[in-house]
Amino acid sequence: MNGNQDHNGPERQRRKLAQERCREVIGALDLFSSVAPGDLDDLCRTATLRTYLHHAEIYGTDSPSGSLFIVERGAVLLGCACEPPESKKIAIHWIDEGGIFGEMEFLEADDEFSPLPNRQMRAEAASDCAVIALEGRTIRKLIRQYMDLERRLHRIVARRHRRSIDVIERMAFIGMVEIRLAQAVMERAKAVGIREDGVIRMPPRITHQQLGDLLAVDRRSVLETLRLWQDADIVRHDNLGVLTVLDPRSLDAIAAMRSGQRKSWEAETWLALIDADMARGYNAQAFDLARDALRRPSLSRHPQLRHRMVLACARAGARHQAIELLKSFKFDHCDDDVDIASLEPRLLKDMSLSAIDEVAARHLALQSAERYLAIYERTGNHYPGINAATMFAMAGDQGKAIQTARSILNSEVPVRTYYAAATRAEAATILGEYTLAEREFALAMGLPDANPGAVATTRRQLRMLARTLGIPPTDFIMRVAPQSPVLVYQGDAPNLETCQNILKAHRPKWGFGSLVSTSDIVMAEAMIREGCELHLVLPNRGGEFLSRSIGPKARHWVSRFNHCLEHAHRVFIAAWPMDRTGTAMEYPGHRLSVGLAMRHAAELEANCILLSGNTATTITASLRTAESPDHAAISDFIDRHLGHETFVQMVYCSWNDGDMQRATQLLQSLHWTGPEFWLSETEIVLAPSDAAALAVTLSAAAHRLDVPLRIICDIAPVAETHAVSASTCVVVQAKPVLPANIPLATELFMAETSLSPTSSPHGQYVGRLQTKEGYGTFRVYALS
Repeated sequence: MNGNQDHNGPERQRRKLAQERCREVIGALDLFSSVAPGDLDDLCRTATLRTYLHHAEIYGTDSPSGSLFIVERGAVLLGCACEPPESKKIAIHWIDEGGIFGEMEFLEADDEFSPLPNRQMRAEAASDCAVIALEGRTIRKLIRQYMDLERRLHRIVARRHRRSIDVIERMAFIGMVEIRLAQAVMERAKAVGIREDGVIRMPPRITHQQLGDLLAVDRRSVLETLRLWQDADIVRHDNLGVLTVLDPRSLDAIAAMRSGQRKSWEAETWLALIDADMARGYNAQAFDLARDALRRPSLSRHPQLRHRMVLACARAGARHQAIELLKSFKFDHCDDDVDIASLEPRLLKDMSLSAIDEVAARHLALQSAERYLAIYERTGNHYPGINAATMFAMAGDQGKAIQTARSILNSEVPVRTYYAAATRAEAATILGEYTLAEREFALAMGLPDANPGAVATTRRQLRMLARTLGIPPTDFIMRVAPQSPVLVYQGDAPNLETCQNILKAHRPKWGFGSLVSTSDIVMAEAMIREGCELHLVLPNRGGEFLSRSIGPKARHWVSRFNHCLEHAHRVFIAAWPMDRTGTAMEYPGHRLSVGLAMRHAAELEANCILLSGNTATTITASLRTAESPDHAAISDFIDRHLGHETFVQMVYCSWNDGDMQRATQLLQSLHWTGPEFWLSETEIVLAPSDAAALAVTLSAAAHRLDVPLRIICDIAPVAETHAVSASTCVVVQAKPVLPANIPLATELFMAETSLSPTSSPHGQYVGRLQTKEGYGTFRVYALS
């Protein structure tokens, strides 16, 4: 007897642990939440825990039904399989931990005692897994007893049915394996993926055959597609079967496609990413993406990517560069593609807006209008049509403006999109039918594609029209085409609740600030909770600043600091040295945040709200028109909340070996007497009061004297001497590769100087600048 006890004891213990685990899993399921505890105990007593190896069949098609299953660990695939010799499988449903399968047959039975129909699908272990089998008679009894349980099972079946239809539609209408595979992978990634440092890792391991079964294709097609994606750094699928999505944005873009040819996803992915950035107002980022795409040999002549590059360049305010690109691509208003054809008159429109002479402005407006009209008459497309009407109004030809606008209103709009509704609204505005205009604008703003980039374009157009038609621009634009504001904060936030109340009152979509105090962190956390895109300015990426500045005050703030950093849309690093306490020396993070926020708001034609505690100052600015920011309001805010300047402007110059004497003569010819710091025989750093003006003057003089001078402006902290300041300047340390005789400026230099009413330079974005190893790239602007 003792021997039997010793032999059966471990087995009883194993069964007891299995029963406890079954009770734990079943009790946690929402499916059985309405079942009484006593009935739940009866169900658990009939449950058995079964384990299956990877690829093992749990049940087959047409096999008897008798149990309801719960996945305890691992994953299970449900699908169909052909009989040998083909042995082809189609996987339709992927059931993860906590998922239920085998339920459909229980709902098909007429009553508690009638026989259950055979299985309609095959269940296979997608990995080594364990499932809990629930005894069929007990389940049928509970279904009859608890109506809520039956309703929940019906919902599970309905979701499975919807998924089955989706799979059939993909197989029937989306032939490209690349698109279907992207959809399947992203579904798995969103369901069970683990996000780490911008990538998504998916457990459990997935084989090429399983992915093929999900798509009803052979494993070779899956393998070839994954290899293409791995070459493009979109995914990684290692030898252990671990699938990692390295670039979720690109894979999402492929999954969103509905049709295409082999490898067409390559261009479509880039286009989707570029369009997404322009829709959110990140035109410089979109320009960089377009240029990166066009550098690929297979895409170097892609017309739509070239179109996006010119458009993003124009939207970013780099009109001269956009014109040069237009010429190099040989685009003009006679192109068969409406979007490409419209680029030339669009740039003429920008030139008209920036022209100082009124006669020149009207002449350029008329040229733009005539080209837009030619495209409209040739294609019937409303986009060039409404632009033709607007530009005729700007040129003073009200007759043609009204005629074209009336033609647009009288024609039928084929599709209800934001631009279609906004076009009708603009036409009504030109005709003076303001009630109709407001109604159409309200319709446009409520459509799904009414993104910030599109609204910014409309607001810019309305600003032109309002001045021409004598309408108060600010009131009219804010009423018919509201744009979410950009908010920049400067500490002094007492608690999270107050921050959230401030955000609910202003409803910004973008936030700029720093993390140099606990108040900054509280506000940043509130913005993340409200779904704002957060932009941070820091003296470095954390490290020494975090450990020495925030750490000693309160260690629990470190995790909150890192949380904000992880959720930031972008982090601007303004390298600033630390003092002995570990605090950034007179760090101008808040000043730089204000400048960056102002520039982003101007690009979006949005208001910028300058916030310090409960004090809010609203600024209206536009980079594209003659209107300038309210510098009095900005200066007042800076004086009261941000203090004096804590930096010096730097002009970094370099030249080729052997040109030292000519470069020195050039500087002497300008009678330069300000502070300077020599670095070597081919470099010099100057510290003027107005770096932008000096850089432009130097460049022009160097061009006349044929001296290949390379110039860039940046900012550096105030130190004991200019030499020390220069040594801390990022540009001086990075030694970037500069073009000759084109004065450039860093992004942070442009942000800071944009706050000054007396020395705000005009700069056009030219792209990312390559530096020596370890410093990466940074965005620069050409000064003029």
